[in-house]
Amino acid sequence: MKLCKNSPTIGFLTQYGRFTITPISDEENLFTLAIVKIAFGLRELGIYRSINDAILAVAKQETGYLPWDSLYPKQVPHNVRDIACWDFEEISGTKSAQPCSQSAG
Repeated sequence: MKLCKNSPTIGFLTQYGRFTITPISDEENLFTLAIVKIAFGLRELGIYRSINDAILAVAKQETGYLPWDSLYPKQVPHNVRDIACWDFEEISGTKSAQPCSQSAG
């Protein structure tokens, strides 16, 4: 699977790692959800038909990444559902500022 080089990745940083959503270049409207953690690098979690579907999987704790999916709901940052709280990052590495608080609740 080839990731699209000219499209931005969106990400959400948590204490368990950074969730990323990246378009797949050879498929229209397909996105890869992954988690990046220093200890094991990038781990792909699934393919989704929209960015919203991938964000909902993270918010509902249905990612397939057990440390995240098994958290108590109050431990999940309340703003993970809000796409405005995910940061946009070009593949080249430029990153926008995070406008939202990362607190759980």
